[in-house]
Amino acid sequence: MKNINPITAFNLRTIFFLLFLFSFLYPIEGQKGIRLNTEEAYKGYKLCSSNFANRTYLLDNCGKIVHQWVNTNPQYYCRLTEEGTLIYISGNSIIERGWDGSFLNVIQVNSSNIRLDYEVMKLDNGNFLAVARRLRNLTYFSNLGWDPNLPKPGQTDGIIEVNQNGDIVWEWNIGDHTIQDKNSNVSNFGNLAIFPGRVDINAISTFDWTNEESFMINSMDYNKELDQILISVRKVSEIMVIDHSTTTEEAAGSIGGKYGKGGDILYRWGNPQNYSYGNESDRVLYYQHNPNWVKYGEHKGKIIVYNNGLDRFIPGVGNISSVHIIDPPIDADGNYERTLGFAFEPETADITIDEVTTGNSFYSGYTSGAQVLPNGNIYITVGLPSDFLEVKTDGTLVWEYSLDNSSYIFRSEQYPRDYPAFEGKDLTPGSTVESPSSSYNCELFTSTKESTNLQPFDIQYDNINKSIRIIRAEASENMLCITNTQGQLVQSIKDVKSNDEISINHLPFGLYFVSLLDSETNAQKTFKIVR
Repeated sequence: MKNINPITAFNLRTIFFLLFLFSFLYPIEGQKGIRLNTEEAYKGYKLCSSNFANRTYLLDNCGKIVHQWVNTNPQYYCRLTEEGTLIYISGNSIIERGWDGSFLNVIQVNSSNIRLDYEVMKLDNGNFLAVARRLRNLTYFSNLGWDPNLPKPGQTDGIIEVNQNGDIVWEWNIGDHTIQDKNSNVSNFGNLAIFPGRVDINAISTFDWTNEESFMINSMDYNKELDQILISVRKVSEIMVIDHSTTTEEAAGSIGGKYGKGGDILYRWGNPQNYSYGNESDRVLYYQHNPNWVKYGEHKGKIIVYNNGLDRFIPGVGNISSVHIIDPPIDADGNYERTLGFAFEPETADITIDEVTTGNSFYSGYTSGAQVLPNGNIYITVGLPSDFLEVKTDGTLVWEYSLDNSSYIFRSEQYPRDYPAFEGKDLTPGSTVESPSSSYNCELFTSTKESTNLQPFDIQYDNINKSIRIIRAEASENMLCITNTQGQLVQSIKDVKSNDEISINHLPFGLYFVSLLDSETNAQKTFKIVR
């Protein structure tokens, strides 16, 4: 057998980084900046805004700034368009800024009683779609059957489309689609179960009442292929879909548009007792945020939503947030199928990520969001602690970051590296948001030597016999390193081959990291095992 000197056969720097990484492999509670970065994390760019620093950052997987905009001051959060412009709401105006920070558009809506809120996006025709509230008097709400003993609202929520001159070219308002079964003397009196396309005004929660809010649409998404808008109606704990193909006049009624229902709700989910189906036990959503259509992978076309869990207490667990992926029944033409006499389906989500189902603990009663990434993982913004997580669909945590100089964050979004906005842009990593930078070392999985998909080997752990078997180790020179959680090398074996079996029965009980290094390709693969 050939005697191999591990110093000459292997890259010392690679081994050093591996050993250094092991001591920081698990999230460091309370530390700002990067806390965890694994080879299974998606390598995209994260857009987020700091409300203290008044800056919007584009970050890489190590939390390093690859670009930033100063003096952004968004009302809630920013979006990055495919053209590389930044759009957000500030001072009741739609702001669009160039990559260099220049102000390209400052659009004020030509209506005296409109208040822009939460969300804005740019459409292909150059117009902007935004969440907006119309100011209303008490007579308006009385005519909708509002209980005079409840807190007095002062506005109703809607969606508007605005051109670059500030003109409203399309509008939908939830106040036009209400129903109630308490006061027969007003025009929207009716049977809730017969008219699920309308929202019961008496279903609006008075919990956490602020700012004269009524329904509180706190986020939206747009599906260009279906020409539908997905909204989160927080105060009734439901997500809903409406038709954007209507005229403004049709959007105020119940006839017209591509789907023939005017501005009535096409689909709703999360709290079926609001339209007289089921009871509190059938409720899933609690003051949710950020429903959006999944754009990638096996769940493409489904809906993902962040369920805040506010005012929901689970015995033995406490307050938790959840992320759900649901699959609404829809036909090829975009019509939502529903069995008469039953609530909108599905009864349960295809995937639920929370502390109960996966052991992953995260909670924010306000703000927050979730999106499915191109690699199938789920990117989560936990708003109040300003934490960003990436998990696999089984709940395994593969990436974690905490934003400094921020008391909360409404939402962050992740963009693929091939997103059109980045074409021709300088994205050289610079400093970190936090100073000093996080002590976590994540360079191993962001270097140019990444080759995990090309490695011709694997490691198999036999928990019964407490042994490690090397599978498909084709290279003739390989080294196996075993390290404990303190970063100490406890065992190393050179020149391991396929089907070699290494016993670890002599090691103390605990968590270990096993890494196999290929001397020819400099590739490496690391596993966590529990002795």
